[in-house]
Amino acid sequence: MDAKQKKIFDCAVKLFAQDGLKKTTIETIAKSVKVAKATIYIYYKDKEDLFRAVSDSIINTLRAGIIEKIEAAPSMEMKIRTYAFERMYLIEELWKGFGGYANEYSEYRGIFEKLMEKHIGEEIITMEGIIKLGIKQGVFTVKNSRAVAAMIIFGLKGIEQQWMQEIDKKEMVNNLTVMFDTLLFGMLTRK
Repeated sequence: MDAKQKKIFDCAVKLFAQDGLKKTTIETIAKSVKVAKATIYIYYKDKEDLFRAVSDSIINTLRAGIIEKIEAAPSMEMKIRTYAFERMYLIEELWKGFGGYANEYSEYRGIFEKLMEKHIGEEIITMEGIIKLGIKQGVFTVKNSRAVAAMIIFGLKGIEQQWMQEIDKKEMVNNLTVMFDTLLFGMLTRK
């Protein structure tokens, strides 16, 4: 990234956070950086492309923080729970960091979901790594770690929309806890 692109990028981060996705325009970014709009289009196809670039950068930074927290978790169970909760907080922080509000989520949901889908493979690989480590340590008994990892990630995606719409967080935390208790401990009574 050259100096001019970095200046545009940094300004976009600031304006998306300050004014939100809806109010931030290529024109406001260009005026703030004191360049022509055409200069921005040299680097980015449109506002959504710039938003994706900024979001990818933030997601990668936040994901690194999640990985640190997973590694610090004291047990395999806590590693999975930590990943789930920290992932939800990452998504919430990303959305709020761009001026997102519950009433705007539905309007920009498509952009936001495409952005997160880009990272879903990484999420499945991360979760599969946790599961495989648990198998190696004798904590988990799983026949197909990839399938279980995908199931967890897609289960989280199902809860994500409610989380973003700021439905009662206590209820959402409870739902995640129930999901993981069921996953980790099962529903069958063992004799």
